[in-house]
Amino acid sequence: MLSIPKQYEVFLGDRFDANAYAAAILNGQPYRSSSSALVDNPPAAAAPDRQRQAREDVTAALNRLNAGIDDLNRQIKDQVARHHDELLSQAARVTTVDESLRQVRQGLSEVEGGISRLQRKIQTPYEQLSAALDQLDRLRRASSLVRSTDRFLTLARRLDSLMSDWEASTSSDIPKTLKNERLQTLVPEAALSLTKLERLTNTTSDATIDEDEQQNVMTVRTVAQLSPRIAESREKVVRQMEDMIQDGLANLDHAMLGAALQAAHNFGLMSTIVTTLIVDLSDAIASRIRNAFDVASMAKEAGATDAPSGLSAAPAFVYKSRARTEPTPQNLAQFSQALWGRLQSLTDDMAGCCIKVYTLEKVMKYKQSPETQKTFLEEAMRTLEQRPTHTFWTTLSQMLERQSNEASSASGFVQQTLSASYPRLLRLMHTFLSTVSLATDSTYTSTQQTPETVLLIRALGVFEVQYISKATTRMSEALSAAVAGGSRSPPGAREGLALARSLLNELDVARFDPLLVVSMAKAAGQIAENFTRRTESMTQRDPMSITMTSNRINQAQSINVELTNALYHFYMPLNQALDQSLQSVKQLLLTSVSRAQRQAQSTLGPLWQMLRQELRDYLSRLHDENFAKTANEVQAGGDPSRPMTTVLEILTFSRDLLASLRCDALRREWALDLARFTVRRFSVHIALLRPVNESGQLQIATDMTSLEFSVSQLLGESRLSLGDLGQDFNDLRALRPLIFTPSEQLSTSETEGNLKELTLLLAMARSDVPLPHSLSRTPISQFVDQYLQASSDDRAQLVTSTLAAAEADYADSVARLRTML
Repeated sequence: MLSIPKQYEVFLGDRFDANAYAAAILNGQPYRSSSSALVDNPPAAAAPDRQRQAREDVTAALNRLNAGIDDLNRQIKDQVARHHDELLSQAARVTTVDESLRQVRQGLSEVEGGISRLQRKIQTPYEQLSAALDQLDRLRRASSLVRSTDRFLTLARRLDSLMSDWEASTSSDIPKTLKNERLQTLVPEAALSLTKLERLTNTTSDATIDEDEQQNVMTVRTVAQLSPRIAESREKVVRQMEDMIQDGLANLDHAMLGAALQAAHNFGLMSTIVTTLIVDLSDAIASRIRNAFDVASMAKEAGATDAPSGLSAAPAFVYKSRARTEPTPQNLAQFSQALWGRLQSLTDDMAGCCIKVYTLEKVMKYKQSPETQKTFLEEAMRTLEQRPTHTFWTTLSQMLERQSNEASSASGFVQQTLSASYPRLLRLMHTFLSTVSLATDSTYTSTQQTPETVLLIRALGVFEVQYISKATTRMSEALSAAVAGGSRSPPGAREGLALARSLLNELDVARFDPLLVVSMAKAAGQIAENFTRRTESMTQRDPMSITMTSNRINQAQSINVELTNALYHFYMPLNQALDQSLQSVKQLLLTSVSRAQRQAQSTLGPLWQMLRQELRDYLSRLHDENFAKTANEVQAGGDPSRPMTTVLEILTFSRDLLASLRCDALRREWALDLARFTVRRFSVHIALLRPVNESGQLQIATDMTSLEFSVSQLLGESRLSLGDLGQDFNDLRALRPLIFTPSEQLSTSETEGNLKELTLLLAMARSDVPLPHSLSRTPISQFVDQYLQASSDDRAQLVTSTLAAAEADYADSVARLRTML
């Protein structure tokens, strides 16, 4: 490839202009390929030197061009000389290709002829077919237009017939019931006809109808003439539909409301209508709630002067507004009457709106769409976010909660009145819930509460919190009064009963409401816990509280007795009330009441434990006494034995202690327990006494008589008798003659139970067989405890094992005792 010097490139450009190039050189300006790039002529005042320089530039340029042309000719000659062989061969090939080109041209001519023949065979039928299709399309459009016009006229005649029947049904001669029945039939049918007419005339309403057809229907003169009448009929049907909805809701007429909803569904407006109804009802109830808590209008109603327009005054004027709207002692009654009157009206309005919403939803549940076979409610839920009833309850609760909070913070009168009389406010809500319970599925009872009812009650939470706070304050004041004396003057039965009555009074007031009583039970449970904790801190645990001195109750024991009385009279009324309370309340209070009961029993528990231990020790000392004295050693007078004297003193102290208790049930329980404890151990101990002669038998009889008398006094203090001991006392009585019965005459054939076992022990003590506690080397007091705690089979096994161990050394005695088994 030839290399072109850079200075010649300008001449090879596609837009090279020789005249422009020469002019540029003459003017002494650079050449540009575009004609628009020529530089303007220099001014006339140019110097002669420039013209001389231009002539020199032209000469130089011509010389360069001549030299370039000569050089170009030389290079062309060199290229021809260098490549002449290739040029000759290419010329030969061109001659050969000429024949091939001729054949190709001939083939192309034949192809063009075939294409012409194919065009004649295809294009003509195609043009004929296109013309036929265009004609067919025009016929189809005309046919569709005729059909649409025919359908339009048919529907128009049907609508005229329905409207004529409608006019006839509105005659004053027709009863209202029959008129409503006709409207319930005519309005949905008219709505359906109007909807079909709109689909034929509306270009965007029906995708199944061709667009040209829809546009052409309105071009028909008859259709255009009927359009105003159809529009007028539609307005009339829509107005009647709205009136029927309002009448159906007002009268709770399911049939009329269903017909109106069917008409709305036929119009395609059901979701919009339902949404509008719910919004209107919600707005209405919201307005009623705002008006009920509007202290400004309440002040006007009560006769106050200069009342502001509402609670929503600017913050800068809140103080002044409150000062003017708060009641005075003179008009407090009028304010209260106005407030409760508004709340009563509010509950009535709430019930009316609620029943309307539920009626609307019930009708939507059983009415179905003929096309989809789905209920109206399912159809509406496609566009609605929530069910109408759910929306109503949510709006009602939110608005009630908001207005309650605002009224409570804005008006001290509203806060004080509704928090102090919160049960009365709750009863109004109960009246509302009972009114709507038949129309709704809501339930608010002590055993079951549906979510929407709980949501409504919780909306008044601001007043409930204040009421519970005041009730807690009252109970706390009762608690403080009960424990005001401290340990020096501890609470007694009167204080405990007063505190229990305070708690029960608050619970009784709240018992009618299952949610309020639970909240009150929590507060009462806390007060009960505090009372138990306070009495526990006052309980005396020093040694004097468990010491029996001079057979008199000391100060520490007296304090514990008073605390026991207080706790007993506190938990007993609560226990009785729990039996008639709700399960939820019982669960909340049971722990606190049970703790108070345990505290009442444990306050004197260490003292009773000490008395039992003393009785155990001194009864075991009977075995240290000599019951085989001679006649000279026996003291006259028939006094009890020394250990028994101490036992009688302990029983006397216990009687005095029980006499100071004002706890009937607890006192009877402790008296029976201590009496059984003493009688059972005394019976076993006297059966195991060895040796015993006639004087000893008399001493035992004396001790037994003294014990019976002391135990009867102990029980009599608690309005009990020896017969209340049951079999234990019978065994003691039956043991008396056995003491004087000779050993060989003792028999168990006519005895059973404990008496049979005591007879066996008595026979073993009269024999030379070692006693069970001697063989096992067990202290007598511990053996008696184990013996009384063992079952009947274990006791028999104990006697059998004792006899088996002594059989080798005391065969005769063992043999005789075996006969008694």
